[in-house]
Amino acid sequence: MEPPLPPMAPAPASAPAAPEATTNSAPQTDEAVNPDSDKPLILTASRDSFVRVTDLDSPDGDKPLYAAVLHSGESVGFSGHKFSINVGVPSAVDIRLDGVNYGPHSDQEAPETFTVQSHVQ
Repeated sequence: MEPPLPPMAPAPASAPAAPEATTNSAPQTDEAVNPDSDKPLILTASRDSFVRVTDLDSPDGDKPLYAAVLHSGESVGFSGHKFSINVGVPSAVDIRLDGVNYGPHSDQEAPETFTVQSHVQ
């Protein structure tokens, strides 16, 4: 089990604020999407939780696709095949993969990191 993630440092004053993904708006980043999207992986928060998603098949596999607090009611979606997901509160984030809602990864409150893989070609 990995130790809890440290708080993220604030962005420098000259940098624009990072956009937030919501369920009621158009995509805010390249990967954040409306929950009705056709993305293979969609995460939805029932409570606020930090989430970090990395595409393990990408040449930039060590660079997160998404790393932010996913607020209650918000969803983010990702294109790709195999993902590493770090969730601050695993019981607070539902996982939908290939259109199937698997619910939370676990009922734990401690941070967890796990891998999911799409089986759709």
